[in-house]
Amino acid sequence: MFVLSTVVAAANAISHEVWNIMNWNLARGLIYLACLGASGLAMAGLADFDLVTSSFDLRPFNLYALTGTAGGVISSALASVALWRGWGRK
Repeated sequence: MFVLSTVVAAANAISHEVWNIMNWNLARGLIYLACLGASGLAMAGLADFDLVTSSFDLRPFNLYALTGTAGGVISSALASVALWRGWGRK
């Protein structure tokens, strides 16, 4: 019984170590994606980044126009995927 509880405790400790490593990798990956998105916005002229103060300022944009444009782009992309995958055929 003692051996079984020791094995279970060791497996539990290992699984917690792996889970913590996975959380740090996930957090680091999300930071990289956020920085990639911020640099993309800055290159597109939609945001400003001040290196001295480390401030990221998103420029104002028209949310109503963005929503209308995004709806058209997403529906066209979905229609292209449906055509490519053959959805709707019998």
